[in-house]
Amino acid sequence: MSTICFQTSCYQKSYRHLLNRQLQVYLNKFPNTLFKEKQLIINNMVDIVNFQEIVKDFIIYYSSNNSTDILNSFGINANEFTKDNINYSIQHFVGVFNTTCDYIFHVSEDCNIDNLDDAFINNCITILEKMIITYVQCLIGVKILI
Repeated sequence: MSTICFQTSCYQKSYRHLLNRQLQVYLNKFPNTLFKEKQLIINNMVDIVNFQEIVKDFIIYYSSNNSTDILNSFGINANEFTKDNINYSIQHFVGVFNTTCDYIFHVSEDCNIDNLDDAFINNCITILEKMIITYVQCLIGVKILI
Protein backbone atom coordinates (compact mmCIF):
# COMPACT_ATOMS: atom_id res chain seq x y z
CA MET A 1 0.00 0.00 0.00
CA SER A 2 1.23 3.49 -0.84
CA THR A 3 2.18 5.84 1.96
CA ILE A 4 1.06 9.45 2.03
CA CYS A 5 2.49 12.50 3.74
CA PHE A 6 0.18 15.40 4.60
CA GLN A 7 2.23 18.54 4.27
CA THR A 8 1.58 22.20 4.84
CA SER A 9 3.68 25.22 5.59
CA CYS A 10 3.23 28.43 7.48
CA TYR A 11 4.76 31.86 7.26
CA GLN A 12 5.53 34.64 9.65
CA LYS A 13 2.55 36.77 8.62
CA SER A 14 -0.13 34.07 8.53
CA TYR A 15 0.86 31.30 10.89
CA ARG A 16 -1.64 32.23 13.61
CA HIS A 17 -4.60 31.73 11.29
CA LEU A 18 -3.25 28.44 9.96
CA LEU A 19 -2.39 26.98 13.34
CA ASN A 20 -5.44 28.28 15.21
CA ARG A 21 -8.11 27.26 12.71
CA GLN A 22 -7.14 26.17 9.24
CA LEU A 23 -4.91 23.20 10.03
CA GLN A 24 -7.66 21.21 11.71
CA VAL A 25 -10.09 22.11 8.91
CA TYR A 26 -7.63 20.65 6.40
CA LEU A 27 -7.25 17.41 8.30
CA ASN A 28 -10.98 17.02 8.91
CA LYS A 29 -11.52 16.91 5.15
CA PHE A 30 -9.76 13.53 4.99
CA PRO A 31 -10.93 11.48 7.98
CA ASN A 32 -10.36 8.11 6.31
CA THR A 33 -6.96 8.82 4.78
CA LEU A 34 -4.10 7.38 6.77
CA PHE A 35 -1.28 9.88 6.58
CA LYS A 36 1.93 8.10 7.52
CA GLU A 37 3.55 11.48 8.12
CA LYS A 38 2.24 14.95 8.81
CA GLN A 39 4.75 17.68 8.08
CA LEU A 40 4.58 21.30 9.09
CA ILE A 41 7.24 23.39 7.45
CA ILE A 42 7.96 26.65 9.20
CA ASN A 43 9.05 29.24 6.68
CA ASN A 44 10.60 32.58 7.58
CA MET A 45 9.80 32.26 11.29
CA VAL A 46 11.68 31.72 14.50
CA ASP A 47 9.43 29.66 16.75
CA ILE A 48 5.92 28.30 17.30
CA VAL A 49 6.11 27.62 21.03
CA ASN A 50 2.53 28.76 21.67
CA PHE A 51 1.16 26.19 19.22
CA GLN A 52 2.93 23.02 20.33
CA GLU A 53 -0.31 21.30 21.37
CA ILE A 54 -1.92 21.92 17.97
CA VAL A 55 1.01 20.49 16.03
CA LYS A 56 1.94 17.65 18.38
CA ASP A 57 1.25 15.02 15.68
CA PHE A 58 3.38 16.82 13.11
CA ILE A 59 7.02 16.56 12.21
CA ILE A 60 8.19 20.16 12.27
CA TYR A 61 10.87 21.41 9.91
CA TYR A 62 12.26 24.91 9.80
CA SER A 63 12.96 25.77 6.18
CA SER A 64 16.01 27.83 7.08
CA ASN A 65 17.79 24.83 8.64
CA ASN A 66 20.14 23.16 6.18
CA SER A 67 18.47 24.86 3.20
CA THR A 68 21.72 25.09 1.26
CA ASP A 69 22.43 21.37 1.77
CA ILE A 70 18.87 20.48 0.78
CA LEU A 71 19.01 22.55 -2.40
CA ASN A 72 22.43 21.10 -3.22
CA SER A 73 20.95 17.60 -2.99
CA PHE A 74 18.62 18.57 -5.87
CA GLY A 75 21.49 20.08 -7.84
CA ILE A 76 20.37 23.64 -7.14
CA ASN A 77 22.77 26.40 -6.17
CA ALA A 78 21.17 28.56 -3.47
CA ASN A 79 23.29 31.53 -4.57
CA GLU A 80 21.41 31.63 -7.89
CA PHE A 81 18.16 32.63 -6.15
CA THR A 82 17.12 35.92 -4.67
CA LYS A 83 16.15 35.86 -1.01
CA ASP A 84 12.44 36.24 -1.88
CA ASN A 85 12.55 33.31 -4.31
CA ILE A 86 14.22 31.07 -1.75
CA ASN A 87 11.72 32.03 0.97
CA TYR A 88 8.81 31.30 -1.36
CA SER A 89 10.04 27.95 -2.69
CA ILE A 90 12.27 26.34 -0.09
CA GLN A 91 9.50 24.66 1.91
CA HIS A 92 8.66 22.37 -1.01
CA PHE A 93 12.23 21.16 -1.27
CA VAL A 94 12.42 20.71 2.51
CA GLY A 95 9.28 18.56 2.46
CA VAL A 96 10.37 16.34 -0.43
CA PHE A 97 13.86 15.98 1.01
CA ASN A 98 12.61 14.88 4.42
CA THR A 99 9.67 12.62 3.65
CA THR A 100 9.81 8.83 3.76
CA CYS A 101 6.44 8.49 2.02
CA ASP A 102 5.58 7.54 -1.55
CA TYR A 103 3.32 10.55 -2.02
CA ILE A 104 3.06 14.06 -0.67
CA PHE A 105 -0.28 15.82 -0.38
CA HIS A 106 0.74 19.45 0.05
CA VAL A 107 -1.94 21.93 1.05
CA SER A 108 -0.94 25.56 0.92
CA GLU A 109 -2.72 28.05 3.12
CA ASP A 110 -4.24 29.71 0.06
CA CYS A 111 -5.62 26.44 -1.39
CA ASN A 112 -9.34 25.94 -1.52
CA ILE A 113 -9.92 22.27 -0.70
CA ASP A 114 -13.63 22.56 0.06
CA ASN A 115 -14.55 20.12 -2.72
CA LEU A 116 -11.88 17.54 -1.89
CA ASP A 117 -12.25 14.43 0.23
CA ASP A 118 -10.68 11.01 0.81
CA ALA A 119 -11.85 9.81 -2.60
CA PHE A 120 -9.87 12.60 -4.27
CA ILE A 121 -6.61 11.39 -2.75
CA ASN A 122 -7.34 7.74 -3.59
CA ASN A 123 -8.30 8.64 -7.16
CA CYS A 124 -5.13 10.69 -7.63
CA ILE A 125 -2.95 7.83 -6.46
CA THR A 126 -4.76 5.38 -8.75
CA ILE A 127 -4.30 7.68 -11.74
CA LEU A 128 -0.65 8.35 -10.94
CA GLU A 129 0.14 4.67 -10.55
CA LYS A 130 -1.55 3.83 -13.87
CA MET A 131 0.21 6.60 -15.75
CA ILE A 132 3.78 5.53 -15.14
CA ILE A 133 5.28 7.90 -17.66
CA THR A 134 3.28 11.03 -16.87
CA TYR A 135 3.36 11.28 -13.09
CA VAL A 136 5.62 13.74 -11.39
CA GLN A 137 8.53 11.93 -9.83
CA CYS A 138 11.32 13.67 -8.00
CA LEU A 139 14.91 12.52 -8.05
CA ILE A 140 14.57 10.69 -4.77
CA GLY A 141 11.48 8.80 -5.89
CA VAL A 142 8.71 10.75 -4.16
CA LYS A 143 5.58 11.24 -6.21
CA ILE A 144 3.74 14.48 -5.56
CA LEU A 145 -0.02 14.88 -5.72
CA ILE A 146 -0.75 18.09 -7.53
